[in-house]
Order: sequence, then C-alpha cells, then structure tokens
Amino acid sequence: MRIDSFPFSEFGDIKGTVISIGSDALEPDEIYQYYRFPTKVEMDHQYLKTTEREIPLQSGMSVTANIKVRENRTVLSLITELFNKKVESLKQVR
Repeated sequence: MRIDSFPFSEFGDIKGTVISIGSDALEPDEIYQYYRFPTKVEMDHQYLKTTEREIPLQSGMSVTANIKVRENRTVLSLITELFNKKVESLKQVR
C-alpha cells in the first residue's frame, strides 16, 4: 500500500495481506467518482520507514493499494500441462 501524502519514490510502500473484500460495491460520491469495494488489509507494519526514521501511520490517512491477484507460476503450469496430457493419453489407451 502507498500512503497518498508521502511520495512513493521517497518513502516506498507497505506490504500487507488482504483479509477480506466486501461483497457490495460502494457507490460513487463527491470524493471518489467511481465504484470501489471496502477491503480489510493486515499490514506488515504500521509505519513508513526512511533511512533516518520511522513515520507512524495515523487513522484517516488515505492509501492506494496495488493488489496482486496471481503469481506467475510458469513452471507449475508446465508440469500441470504435462500431467494432464499423460492422463489424457492413458484415457485413450483404455
């Protein structure tokens, strides 16, 4: 997550894990003119770290989250594909 009031290039981001995502979208309003989903995130820590100090987060700070929805598992995909082909070939032998 990136804290909007602190530039990412200088302060970086905070890693976390999505705990839950709401099933109902929030309607657009004056501040956010798009649909969005309420999300609970467990952050790895409650501060931004610079080379000099740790800056504690405060309630009400706005954030931007980049949620990783999948990992590139090319090797696993290749193994799965080979396994599926072997299973299909065994079915044809029967």
